[in-house]
Amino acid sequence: MDRMQEISLEIIRIGIARIHERTLKGDCMTAHAEAVHLYNLPTIMEKNERESYLAYVAGQRAEYINWVRNDGRSELLVFVRDWYIKLWNEMDQILGLKKSQ
Repeated sequence: MDRMQEISLEIIRIGIARIHERTLKGDCMTAHAEAVHLYNLPTIMEKNERESYLAYVAGQRAEYINWVRNDGRSELLVFVRDWYIKLWNEMDQILGLKKSQ
């Protein structure tokens, strides 16, 4: 397993735990947003092609970031900052992209 696959697996682990936690608290909107964010990552990991990771960055990840920003709950922004940003920044560095905001 290479580093991009390891990063993707960690994102999946974090997201699944978040889906579980949010579902238990009755926050189905956040659980759904996490699921949409994650659903393609296993296939992307399997393909392990730069183009597939770029599609995730521009697609599901960008949509998830927009959803978090538009939702406006500070707890969501804190969650992204504390759990995803470091992994996304490392992914972006490997892909030769700017850091995630």
